[in-house]
Order: sequence, then C-alpha cells, then structure tokens
Amino acid sequence: MKAKSALEGILVADFSWLITGPLTARTLAEYGAQVIKVEAPDRPDDMRAIPPYKDNKPGINRSWAINNFNSGKLGMTLDLNNPQGLELAKEVIKRSDVMIENFRPGTLKRWGLEYMDIKAMNPAIVMLSLTGQGQGGPLAKARFTGLQLQAYGGLTHFLGWPDRGPAAIPVPYSDFVLPWFAISAVATALAHRRKTGKGKYIDISMLETLVHFAAPILLDYTVNARVQGRKGNRSDHMVPHGVFRCKGDDRWCAIAVGTDSEWIALCKTMSRRELITDPRFSTTLMRKRNEDELEKIIEAWTKDKDAPEVMEELQQAGVPAGVVQNAQNLFENDPQMKHRGHLQKFNQSEIGEYTCQEVPFRLSKTQGRYQRGAPFFGEHNHYVCTKVLGFSDERFVEYYENGAFGRI
Repeated sequence: MKAKSALEGILVADFSWLITGPLTARTLAEYGAQVIKVEAPDRPDDMRAIPPYKDNKPGINRSWAINNFNSGKLGMTLDLNNPQGLELAKEVIKRSDVMIENFRPGTLKRWGLEYMDIKAMNPAIVMLSLTGQGQGGPLAKARFTGLQLQAYGGLTHFLGWPDRGPAAIPVPYSDFVLPWFAISAVATALAHRRKTGKGKYIDISMLETLVHFAAPILLDYTVNARVQGRKGNRSDHMVPHGVFRCKGDDRWCAIAVGTDSEWIALCKTMSRRELITDPRFSTTLMRKRNEDELEKIIEAWTKDKDAPEVMEELQQAGVPAGVVQNAQNLFENDPQMKHRGHLQKFNQSEIGEYTCQEVPFRLSKTQGRYQRGAPFFGEHNHYVCTKVLGFSDERFVEYYENGAFGRI
C-alpha cells in the first residue's frame, strides 16, 4: 500500500509573492499539501515579470521563475479591495490549515486579515508572516530587497578581497535562506496543532535568518573582540583554500586542505613529494605564511588539466575538491544531480516543458512529488470555488459578476 504524502489533507492559503513565501509554499505542495496561490488581479506576483522567459518571449505565464517557485499549486486571483473578493478570501482562510503572507507589516490590517482577525475566524490555523525584519521594531516597515538585507545583515562586509571594497551578491541569497526556517516552523506548528488542536502565529525575520549564518563571526567578536574582514577565497585555518584555474575557458576547481594528511595527499597527487618536507610548507602555519607562493605551485599543476580531472584525482586521494560549475554543467552534465532526480520536468500548456527543482531533502516513507506544474494567472478560480470550497456554479458566477476575481 502506498504511503500517504506527509502533508496530505493540509490546505494552504498562499498570499505571498516573489521568492520567500512562494518557495515555502511550494515545498509544502511537494509533500502533499493543497496550496492555493492567491494573487491580486491588478498586481500579479512580480516574478511573472522577471526573466528569463521561455523562448525569450515575455508573458504573464512565461517566466521561468514564476513557474519554478509555484509548481504544484492552484492559482487564484482575488481583489481584496472588492467586498466580494475580500469575503471570498476569508472563506478560503476559514477552510485553510496554513496561511502564508509576506506583505509589509500593517498591510493586512486594512482588510481585517491580521492574525487576531484570522484566529477569530479559524482558531486552529497556522499563520506564517515572512518579512524583512519582523513585525515590530523601528525598521520593521523599512523597504529592503535581498541585496540591501545582505549588506545590513553583515554578510556583504565579508565578501571580496582584502584590498578592495565589499562585493555584492548578484542574487537575493537571503530569500533562499529564509524558506528552510519557515518550512521547519510550519511543520512544528502543525505537529503541535495535531496534539492540542491549537493554531500558531509565526513571525519570521529575513534579517535574523541571514545573521544566523554569521554565527562564527559574531562569536569571534563576542569572545575575542575581533571584527573579521574580507579574505578573498582564503581561510584562517585551511591552506591551500582557494579556486584554481584549469584547462579551458573559465574553468576552475576549488581545493581546500585542512589537515596534514590532506596536504601530504595533495603533494603526492601533484607528484611533488618534495613539498611535504619543504620548510616553507611543512606545517599549516608555514603554509599560511607562504600562501601566495603555494597557490602559484598548485595552479601550475591545475592549469593544464581539465577541472573534472583535477576534482576526481584529488577526491580519490582524499582531498576536498570540487569543480566550479555553471548552470549548463549542473543541468546537462552533473551525474549526482541526475542520480538524485533533483531537476524534474513539467508541462505547462503555454510554454510547454520546463524544469523545476525538487527540494533538497528526501523522506524515507513519503517522498514528495508535485501533482501539477505551476498555475496560469487565475487559472483555478472556478475550481477553488466549486471543488475546494464547495460552492455552486451559480455562487461562483455571482462572485465573478461582482468583481471578486478582478477583470483578468
């Protein structure tokens, strides 16, 4: 008998947009939850306007990002400024087990959809609010994107070379960190509800999840009063620790040595046994003092070899090494990704086949799988009303004629 999905029977009202909320909800959908993605008819999810587009043709349903972050969901439009739209939103919330939102603090108040309002409608609901800096505090309503939060959270200070200014991360790293905290929090709240029948309110700050990853740096300051700075690719306790040029155009391999046994293995692999006892490199401290010279020696060995060859030889010898892969390498050539089935294909009637990423964990008894691709804008308005909420066709038409779904 096939095991049930871990979240089968859970209904999620996803009022979020962009990355953090949609990625959280998508993961819940993969593990069996029925997720309704709710969008404003006059302001669709901004991800719909972010390239790349299939075949480089813009369109509200053609962005890869909107399809990747919303696979497995039902799609609904609701005009919360319309009394009928707001009424229908409340009907969805009343029947939901989880509600996810990532509006600026205070936005939901004007619609009467703050947690205390929702709790009165549905005492058992788990409500998840995802914001840049949490619901309270002097900067709670400040406008931040991932780039600014990464700077404000201290991460950007550590990125770059010692003799240069900070290097910004070109992608919103913080947006991809937060969902894994959120998923864990929701799962914990649902487990608590199963035992007690009581819902929970979860307030998550993106800034605080990002700072969590700076724990060693913060501890260094609290213990040693030391403010760490930029180090390029180098490490205080591992040497060599860097990325080395290989044969071909823009091909590299990362190598890190943390122990004397790894250092000996590296020397033997490079056929440079004399380096093992060379006074310049005989200890980690000496290797650190002569790091510039050591890196030149290593790159003289890697530069005429293929990056996968360098990685394989070193891995076989027990030395941590990894090819610097680009998107093409990951998609077409990576055997581990293919073995794990991390990249899955779905069909969407407008763009055809597209690739979606699975979540990076596997459950032994209830492996997740999306039941459908991403929804069109407002694709399931009728389905949600009649199949999920149980309304008649006549009632759906009444909502439609009164503008509950907007004019899409």
